[in-house]
Amino acid sequence: MNEISSRLYIHRNTAAYRLDKLERIMGIPLKDPENLLLLNLVFLFSRLLEAEEGEVSGNCLLTLDYRSRYRTS
Repeated sequence: MNEISSRLYIHRNTAAYRLDKLERIMGIPLKDPENLLLLNLVFLFSRLLEAEEGEVSGNCLLTLDYRSRYRTS
């Protein structure tokens, strides 16, 4: 929680409240590793689709450059 709050420049209690609110809205517990994997995959596929359309935004929640990770030289 401390890392999240420091990266977002918000108070620790605010970060906890926002995560709790997000869990209620989505209806899934974010502490479950399977749910976190699913959310990461959703964001990854969203970025991949945006990249294909040429609309990659630097303001995405998931910062992952899949091309550099799998580049062969």
